[in-house]
Amino acid sequence: MEQTPVNDFTDPVRDLRQLAVDFDALCYRVRNLTITPATDALDVISPPLQDVQQATGRLLAQLRTLATSPYTTVPGSQETLDALASVTVSAALAGADLAAALADNPCHATPHGPASDETAARVARHKKTAPSVAGYLADAADQLALCATAIQYTAAAVHQATSTTATTTASHRATDLSPPARLTEPQYTALNAIARGGARLRETGRPGTARVSTADGTRITQATLRALETRSLIRVDNRTSLYEGKSIALTTEGRRALDHHRAAPANTTALTPAASALRPRAGRAQ
Repeated sequence: MEQTPVNDFTDPVRDLRQLAVDFDALCYRVRNLTITPATDALDVISPPLQDVQQATGRLLAQLRTLATSPYTTVPGSQETLDALASVTVSAALAGADLAAALADNPCHATPHGPASDETAARVARHKKTAPSVAGYLADAADQLALCATAIQYTAAAVHQATSTTATTTASHRATDLSPPARLTEPQYTALNAIARGGARLRETGRPGTARVSTADGTRITQATLRALETRSLIRVDNRTSLYEGKSIALTTEGRRALDHHRAAPANTTALTPAASALRPRAGRAQ
């Protein structure tokens, strides 16, 4: 089964909102039901009871759709799914209240006893059960209203969470596509040495001064170190003292810059006049 991408939950949100509307419509219908002694409660209560059961089935389907989708990776999805699962309790209670109202209302049938007492007995039973039936219908309507409200909030939560995640993902993607930092040769040499064996910033013999020591002995000046740290290409662990030595590691951006520099073609730098003057002339002894 193909899963919905985490940033494309238009259909589930739309379905949840429609389900909330349908529960609200059921609430209105049930709240306006009228059961009189002359009415067959079976004909009045059966249609909304069946519709509540169908809506409960749709609710379970929506819960399964979200619980088996990438939405579960979104922060806060646990609480949202728990809330939606609790709505099934209210939906089931609404159905149970309608069924109880139906069971409490006497059907038109012939009881035991003399036929002359049949009408009087039916009227007496209707009169006795009328308050309880009205109470069941009111409780069912309240449960349906709760379902509509909770589902609407759930739809809003899913929409907001997935929209935020999509925006964050797009931002990270844009960051990943941005060109890495350009390096000078001293910066490249420093990053390369740190990547190979790490480095530590240690205190020298003079108070207030420090130097960078690398595994391969590469010299890294304080100016280069500060430039790399300012550009977030390295991370210095300040949890330890200079006496113990602060470890230095590359950041993600630092690795990107280093890899990009390694992959770039070698730069050909024009010789300066001073460098040309130092070049041996043809025929001169090397």
